[in-house]
Amino acid sequence: HMPPGAKMSPGAVPGQEAFKWGMQTVTWNAVDPDEDDLVFSVYVQRRNESTWHRLAENLDRPIYAWDTTTMPDGWYRVKITASDRTVNPTGQGLDDERISRYFPIDHTPPVFDNINVRKTPNAVEITFTARDALSPIVTAEYAENPGEWKPLFPEDRILDDRVETFTLRLVRSRGRRGWNRIQIRILDSGHNAAVRSLEIS
Repeated sequence: HMPPGAKMSPGAVPGQEAFKWGMQTVTWNAVDPDEDDLVFSVYVQRRNESTWHRLAENLDRPIYAWDTTTMPDGWYRVKITASDRTVNPTGQGLDDERISRYFPIDHTPPVFDNINVRKTPNAVEITFTARDALSPIVTAEYAENPGEWKPLFPEDRILDDRVETFTLRLVRSRGRRGWNRIQIRILDSGHNAAVRSLEIS
């Protein structure tokens, strides 16, 4: 059955490049000392709840993905049970289980706070705070022209927290077009995006 130290990893499957918003993938490792075939069941529990809800049963592969858009935002954990009952006489099968750490299910975009735009004849400075209730901010970008996104880094230079503060300074060089508006986009680790368009001229 699942040995001590078996890992369950909510998240993307290694090597899987496709992403579908709202899908959560769980993988795990399990072995049987007798090399019996195992079947698995997957359960989920929300923090501060006592009930486990079954997501799937009789799986023959150590992977499961489910559409988390059916779940409200919050912190969850999954439980995997492994059994060799299908290859042993009735009543002689053995079961084991492992429970994951809590992880967020987050469908809500981050928000912008305290946006301030300061203009001079030759420059513009934009400051703002990005915050998310559950997930860290993992991407921030700005665009002076539609679709031309450039990375934007927080003041501490590391995107790793649920609250990040940004300062964007742009200097007008010779021949550069005047500004009309600047787009700012932020994403949390749940791939929820928020975009603001700021008038500059």
